[in-house]
Amino acid sequence: MTPELAEKLRRALLRIMERSPDARLAVLNVLKLNQGRITYHVLEAVDPAEKILDYARVNNVDHIVMGARANSTMRKILGSVSGKVAMEAPCTVTVVRVRDAEA
Repeated sequence: MTPELAEKLRRALLRIMERSPDARLAVLNVLKLNQGRITYHVLEAVDPAEKILDYARVNNVDHIVMGARANSTMRKILGSVSGKVAMEAPCTVTVVRVRDAEA
């Protein structure tokens, strides 16, 4: 997905959610991978990092691979989901991010 498409989707969703205050948004991420080695789970939580950590603990997860968004002032102040998971996970965590063009 390009940044332009992501922004158009975000704006469309905001319009829909504003017009339908009782609507519920479900976010999905679909990856093409070998079906025999994959399970799918939808986790709902106010604190995504804590939910991921709980899932890892309960399911004896060996390795978490997750993406990280670009740095922002708010994220630096409040912390990030990937940062919390990396710090507190009971297993190995690989955080994947897109490098800045200047890096």
